[in-house]
Amino acid sequence: MSLSLPGPCNIFSQLPAGLTASPVHCIILAKGVHDALDDFWWLAKELTARQTCIAELVPLAPIAEGHHDASGSGCGGIWFPAPTASMRKGFTQHPILWCLCWPQHISDALVSDKTLTAPSQIWTLNLPAACSTWTVQHSVWMFMSVPS
Repeated sequence: MSLSLPGPCNIFSQLPAGLTASPVHCIILAKGVHDALDDFWWLAKELTARQTCIAELVPLAPIAEGHHDASGSGCGGIWFPAPTASMRKGFTQHPILWCLCWPQHISDALVSDKTLTAPSQIWTLNLPAACSTWTVQHSVWMFMSVPS
């Protein structure tokens, strides 16, 4: 079992900002913030209630090293397999270079020097690029699960 919490990024950086901007040094927390804090309390109780497996603290050795990026026209990346990587049938221990072009309507919706009022910004394509790179990884390498 691997413990994780969805969405805690930036939660603690926003709380001090809210306190400094408020004249009474009090902020109202929405239900989602209370839910996230409850998740942290659950995590603290869970971690102190049992022994923690080393695989939960130390990441396993990587099977590949690589990078990806997104642009207004598409996304792409490169992966270098480790010598211990288990390749799927039809693939060899060579670097994997991949690219994907966005559909035209996505490229047209991006803010640029020509369209300053477009609805999307380039950072909105980072998540689809990351998901694309995971798809490439899973189609090339066999990932083995670690027993808990």
